[in-house]
Amino acid sequence: MCNLKQKNWNRFAALALAMGMSASVLATPALAEDTTPETADAAVSAVDGGQAQAPDAVEATDAMGDASEDTVNAYTYDVKDTVINIGASQDSVTVTWYGSNPTGGLLRYGVQGGEMNTVTANVAPTSQDGWYKNYVTLTGLAATTTYEYAVSADQDAAHYQEAKTFTTKAFGDAVDYSFLLFGDPQIGSSGNNEKDTAGWLNTLAHATAKFPNINFLFSMGDQINAYYNYDQSNLAKVEAEYDAFLSAPQIANLPLATELGNHDCGYNTALYGQHFTLPNVSASYGQVSGDAYGDNPINSESNADGDYYFTYNNTLFMVLNSSCLSVAEHKAFLEETLAANPNADWTVVSFHKSIYSVASHVTEADIETLRNGLSPVLNDLGIDVVLQGHDHVYARSYIMGGDGGMTADVQKDADGKALTEITNPNGVQYLTFNSASGSKFYKITNEAFEYTAVMNQEKVPNYSVASVTADSFTVTTYRSSDDSVVDTITLNKSEAQDASAFVTRLYKVCLDRAPDADGLAYWNDKLTTGAKTAAEVVEGFMLSKEYTAKNLSNGDYVENAYTAMLGRASDESGKATWVANLNNGMSRVSILAGFTGSAEFKALCETYGIQAGTIALTEARDKNAKVTGFVARLYTTCLDRAADVAGLNDWCNKLLTNAQSAKQVAGGFVFSAEFTAKKYNNKDYITHLYRAFMGREPDAAGLNNWVAAMNAGMTRQKAFDGFADSTEFGNIVAGFGLK
Repeated sequence: MCNLKQKNWNRFAALALAMGMSASVLATPALAEDTTPETADAAVSAVDGGQAQAPDAVEATDAMGDASEDTVNAYTYDVKDTVINIGASQDSVTVTWYGSNPTGGLLRYGVQGGEMNTVTANVAPTSQDGWYKNYVTLTGLAATTTYEYAVSADQDAAHYQEAKTFTTKAFGDAVDYSFLLFGDPQIGSSGNNEKDTAGWLNTLAHATAKFPNINFLFSMGDQINAYYNYDQSNLAKVEAEYDAFLSAPQIANLPLATELGNHDCGYNTALYGQHFTLPNVSASYGQVSGDAYGDNPINSESNADGDYYFTYNNTLFMVLNSSCLSVAEHKAFLEETLAANPNADWTVVSFHKSIYSVASHVTEADIETLRNGLSPVLNDLGIDVVLQGHDHVYARSYIMGGDGGMTADVQKDADGKALTEITNPNGVQYLTFNSASGSKFYKITNEAFEYTAVMNQEKVPNYSVASVTADSFTVTTYRSSDDSVVDTITLNKSEAQDASAFVTRLYKVCLDRAPDADGLAYWNDKLTTGAKTAAEVVEGFMLSKEYTAKNLSNGDYVENAYTAMLGRASDESGKATWVANLNNGMSRVSILAGFTGSAEFKALCETYGIQAGTIALTEARDKNAKVTGFVARLYTTCLDRAADVAGLNDWCNKLLTNAQSAKQVAGGFVFSAEFTAKKYNNKDYITHLYRAFMGREPDAAGLNNWVAAMNAGMTRQKAFDGFADSTEFGNIVAGFGLK
């Protein structure tokens, strides 16, 4: 362990006796006498999960000193900070609350509308004078069932608080589910608890309104801001922040998983373990004390700070305490947990300190230690997704393969953008989530991070939803201001398909028919023997007479290209770019070459077990879209027509080989026989120069000045030079990547 402090059991025993605590306070709760197997809907266990044991909690209260101003009489029956913590599996939760009576309280629960069961809570002192931690773990919950529950601070059934409900969802490895993700709420970070709380509540309200059937909530750590001092001198401040975080009504109605952030850790982790009861917390791996966080001495007063795990349907979640910098401990925890849970479809690791972010923390020594140590471990263990916080910015990595290298050259789609869907990724997807409350944001640094696929900082609180199926894991991030999308990424797992499936898809997409037996056998043989690449087969279909005879518009041709080669619908901006290229005169072969040369197409071919290949471009008009666009523009602005193929290729070749400059090519159009034959008067001539060289219609004053000068004897060459040498035309030329 990371210098885990030895707990002082003798101190606990003495304090327990001094308080007159009976043995029953620490005993495993039993079902009430009137509960029978027939009426009990869930088995109740008081597993401590490695946390909130009486020695931990009482040692934290031993030095409480004078009561704070908000001290509550220990023998009242007040309750606060009720939370439903995530359970060890989907059919389990732990209800945790603070009560004001040392005897401990009761939990009354049952299927809504049915008979209620009563359970005596586990109870332990907390650091806050007059408050006691109560918790009950419910197991064996039924699927798709609404439960009602109420809690009390003491043993008097007349003192139950207002009843609340939670609803379980469908269970099973093949059942789809979803959960909400929140980057650091960090209540108190802005210096205004009320403002930060309002932001946190607003984000939760937006998220749960947009996704009302969510299964659970997951906070990425730093629930609060103030570092809790070991001497407890700022206890009231920290507890006020916890009260604010836990004031969200959703936390009492939906299971909540949390991470231990560096601010939760502070200099004393006691409060974190007193407010949250988490499952399967390791007593050996991930706990902190000593110099685990920078130069600040951390003293652990709670076993809640260890690594922990839970399962939900087909997913294994492993949550690491990143304030513990022992990579060896985290590695051992991961290996043991994976060995004990070998059948998960998805393996997710979560920890607070992002190791692939784009904000200032990413270059700090502790982050570098974790990045250099954990990244290869996570890759070697086959982890699918890593969820992180800490940097108050949104960042999505490329699929990472170990020591910092990407497993694909650059994972971009045919439009040059980061992929939003990846099938059978060979590596780990890292996600860093922005602030959920807006209490604090970090700037994106000026450094170039080669591992970053998408980054975003708009200083708007975010929330994310993860949607999980047997073969897909999608995370979409939203702005809580208007629920608009920041980014989305889908990871797919699929069994490898054979070449015949690839060929069948081309028949259906391109030819609108099922393959004939001979055709399927022919193309399948070419692909499986390596006689033809997938790119060559695509070319054969999309340039065939049967396909060409469809006379598709450029828009329909591009849409079919997306479906045939990438297996998805187009995105609006990408499609617009490709269609514009075709409208400028590039050939349809250029579309095929662009798509088949993309990482997205190569990844798709891997799932079919076939060689991707490439398509060679031989025409000058297809080699540089910007150059072709420049020449096409001259055809329309000077000659008032679309380019002919021969002319387009000739002019593009002159530019590509630097045989002529942009000005010389423009002059070739303006002084061509075709342009001269139009016999434009001076006004029309100047108007065409404005269109060609300025990209706009002439303003009245400018037009009049130029026409007057020409009427006074200025030559057309002189006027041409004036436009061609202008800053405005220079900017247009630069925009096309020319000189």
